Amino acid sequence: NAQNQASFNLEGDSALTIEGGSFELHDDAAFHVAGDSSVLVDGYDVILSNSSAFTGGGNSLFVVDGGNIEFHDSSSVTFGSSSMVIDGGSLIARDSTQLTVGGSASDVSGGNFNLNVGGGDILFSGSATMTVSGGSLLTVTGGNFNAQNQASFNLEGDSALTIEGGSFELHDDAAFHVAGDSSVLVDGYDVILSNSSAFTGGGNSLFVVDGGNIEFHDSSSVTFGSSSMVIDGGSLIARDSTQLTVGGSASDVSGGNFNLNVGGGDILFSGSATMTVSGGSLLTVTGGNFNAQNQAS
Repeated sequence: NAQNQASFNLEGDSALTIEGGSFELHDDAAFHVAGDSSVLVDGYDVILSNSSAFTGGGNSLFVVDGGNIEFHDSSSVTFGSSSMVIDGGSLIARDSTQLTVGGSASDVSGGNFNLNVGGGDILFSGSATMTVSGGSLLTVTGGNFNAQNQASFNLEGDSALTIEGGSFELHDDAAFHVAGDSSVLVDGYDVILSNSSAFTGGGNSLFVVDGGNIEFHDSSSVTFGSSSMVIDGGSLIARDSTQLTVGGSASDVSGGNFNLNVGGGDILFSGSATMTVSGGSLLTVTGGNFNAQNQAS
């Protein structure tokens, strides 16, 4: 437990192992791990709160086995070329927490960051933000990705988010932005946007849903520029005043060719949902139907 502006530096090829107890930073405390150093928290939670800060660089490794990692109350987390493994727990960020991975901070150089969450979720709420860049890889196996309550998530550069065995959900004014050559893969479950949430895709980004539906409702908004979406074995469903704009421009997405391929499912619009397609975009439905009803346009 570090608190009240305390600081801890783990450098070189050093290791910190905590068995049967928690790892906690509170009240402007700071923890920095670098080089080939590692931290293992076995069986309990990792908690950062009240403007505490964690930074990881070099080839450092942070492992939580059987517990959650929770960041809240304006804490900040920055990882460069390092790795984090959460086995049997979730990554939870809320209350204006800021996470930056694969990027650069004053004491962390940029680089590839790898996050593996097994058997738990990635949960963002309460204006928490996460920015992923630098070819970083985030993988969730057997859990969900969920952002809500004005949380925002940015996937940039050549980074990738893979969700295997769980859903991708945005609710209550949450925002997700994917750009560059980055990609999102949701394998086997649905993608759901609701309650004025927003998804934007630009660059050469790719969004793939394999075996699930994509559903937009309750005034959510989706904007794609020069990017691609593939739905294999599921449908694209938009309702309840949702707005989709593809191949066009928004404040943070330039216009361009957008490609949508729906295989084995339908495109379904209802309840005043609208979709505008421009910029030489291509929409293809194979083995399914196009259906618009109930004041959809």
